[in-house]
Amino acid sequence: LLLTTGATQTDKIPSQGGTEIIVLHLRNTSINSVFLHNVFINNQGHTWDTVAAGQDLDPTQTGTINGELPRDGKFSIIPITNGTGPMITQLATNEVVGDVEVRVIVKLSGNIPQDIGMWDSLRILVNYGGTEPAEFIVLSGDAKW
Repeated sequence: LLLTTGATQTDKIPSQGGTEIIVLHLRNTSINSVFLHNVFINNQGHTWDTVAAGQDLDPTQTGTINGELPRDGKFSIIPITNGTGPMITQLATNEVVGDVEVRVIVKLSGNIPQDIGMWDSLRILVNYGGTEPAEFIVLSGDAKW
């Protein structure tokens, strides 16, 4: 299984069961808010998608993405819980308040030079505005699909 990075359908819903998307589960352990500026996957930066901000997450849509998912090279943030409604609403800002868990939905950039095998490690940097970004290495076998 590969995470396809070629983005054969630019800014469209992934055609292979979500193989162009990575979901990160993050927790802000500080009491202060942080703002997610960039998420780097294997040295390729992904920025917060202002088009998806405040939109309902809807991976069942077909065609061009208009806020239902983040666009290529972008990410959006969703809460872990979304109340009682059937739809999950993407956060309206890139702020993660203190002591809160979120999921970060990253639509892979087509600029990553090669597809990523599920057996390969991923280098993930999260720039939250601090002096040093948070760095994670997802080793082979830790990726879930």
